[in-house]
Amino acid sequence: MNAWWDPSTHQIVLTYELIMYFNELFTPYAQSDEELGTAIIYTTLFVFSHEMGHALVSAYELPITGKEEDAVDQLATLIFIESDTADVALTAANWFYLAWEQGGSQELPFWDVHSLDPQRYYNILAWIYGSDPVRFSSIVTGGYLPAERAATAQYEYQQMLNSWNTLLSPYLKE
Repeated sequence: MNAWWDPSTHQIVLTYELIMYFNELFTPYAQSDEELGTAIIYTTLFVFSHEMGHALVSAYELPITGKEEDAVDQLATLIFIESDTADVALTAANWFYLAWEQGGSQELPFWDVHSLDPQRYYNILAWIYGSDPVRFSSIVTGGYLPAERAATAQYEYQQMLNSWNTLLSPYLKE
């Protein structure tokens, strides 16, 4: 149950087990087969975009400070926000929330290269909210993102957008 970018073969791999995991994870919460299918597709698209971020970092030898996993979470989220499909990133945030919720009291993998699921959940919510606080106000008013994090979300989003635009601008075609 995984997905990865393989730099030796220049391939992104998404396993069937990962798709089955998404099906099992979202089934109890879906109101219909259509809603379940959408959750699975959106989460898979987010994972693919995350792995594409690794591919871009590798192919263009992009300088990344901090954890690459966090940086490509940023890129995947930006892709969907900037293409006006933030629901894809919101669904991915729900994936991290549900994984965290179902993880129970298991030992937290502080050693992992990925941030913890609750951190990834809150990061994605903050970036979405920061992109348009009026449009996404329900993220805060609904109690999903604490006001303390929301207070700096616009700045954080703009900094993230500027950084990725700077990194990718030499490779973008108009």
